Amino acid sequence: MILLKNYKWTLLTVGFFLVSLLFLINFAYKKEVPVSEKVAVFSGEVSSFINANIVENSVVVLKASVTAVRGKELELESVISVQYLESESQSFSNIKKGDLVFLKGIYLGYDDLFEEYKLINCILLDDE
Repeated sequence: MILLKNYKWTLLTVGFFLVSLLFLINFAYKKEVPVSEKVAVFSGEVSSFINANIVENSVVVLKASVTAVRGKELELESVISVQYLESESQSFSNIKKGDLVFLKGIYLGYDDLFEEYKLINCILLDDE
């Protein structure tokens, strides 16, 4: 009888461990929501973006002019560095210096070394 109780507790412990492991695996491998489907916490122009108190890793929508094009990176109004998704390279290839762009991306933070704000995973939006 005591041996049966020990098996019962062992089975319960192993079962609990397996269920916990399943939840952990599902959490670790959950699919990331694309930037296009995320809700933006800020929408506007660069001047109001700089003055706003925006938390890092927030989604923002900006309308700004391009001041430089550097490989896979754009510079907006000389203060924001923009890196776009590899899948968006076709739409970003047509952008030239001086163009007005409307884009959505994740605010990474302020880079003290280069003295510029960083946006990553950016996508182009249609003008609204």
